[in-house]
Amino acid sequence: MTPEFYEEANCKGMDPDIMHPLNKMSEQAAKLICGSCDVITECREWGIIHEATPQKIEINAVYGGLTGKERYNLRHKVTRERQKYLGRT
Repeated sequence: MTPEFYEEANCKGMDPDIMHPLNKMSEQAAKLICGSCDVITECREWGIIHEATPQKIEINAVYGGLTGKERYNLRHKVTRERQKYLGRT
């Protein structure tokens, strides 16, 4: 499943392995590609949303400049803040 915004992404046409880093150095290279991308926000949102669905995207891939761990932490931080705001903590 390829999202519509991918047509405008900096990583379009690149070797997919670039966005699936194996170490910190390759992670930083992937994040540099994302850093100047016009669709970084859409990609980040797509990564966060699709990780939380049964289809699960690749957790170790970089989407919107964030690793799977960073997206996980962001998603759970927002959930905790929302619960706190709603008085459910």
